[in-house]
Amino acid sequence: MPQIVKYESTEVAVEKTLAGLAKLIRGYGGRRFEQIWDPAGRAVAVRFAVDHPSLGELPVHMPARTGKIRRILLDGGKWRSYPEGEREEKVAEQAERIAWRHISDLTEQLLLAVRLDLKTLHEAFMADVEVYDRERGGLVRMADYLERYASAGPDGLELEAAEANSRTIPLPAGR
Repeated sequence: MPQIVKYESTEVAVEKTLAGLAKLIRGYGGRRFEQIWDPAGRAVAVRFAVDHPSLGELPVHMPARTGKIRRILLDGGKWRSYPEGEREEKVAEQAERIAWRHISDLTEQLLLAVRLDLKTLHEAFMADVEVYDRERGGLVRMADYLERYASAGPDGLELEAAEANSRTIPLPAGR
């Protein structure tokens, strides 16, 4: 039976994938690898820092979103065979494994693109770089910052600064 999503049948434990991801990031000069788990014991994100030659340390926060994967799996035939009470939990566990395998693949490709000078480090991880949002009083991912402060202008996308009198986007070092 063909897979409905890549890694649909993976049995690689999330912890093993995260350990491999940490090793990969470390191999490219990353440091301060952190795993973020929710109260239910699911890995929901990783944080790490990578050095940029002129900006210094870039803090990166990569979340693992499993909602779409869960919906795809629930619609697939294989998962319908589980009893209703078990199905949601089995699918949640599998979606988590799948998400982390994809994030690991993505990270490997981004880091390889940096090594090959196809992208700079900050270009590769721009959406996941953490920046300080003064209005929120804390760190947010650049993707979230952009969504909050960007608007379509006459000459393209415009990015308002979070602080009324500031035209800069603060980029703090990782903690």
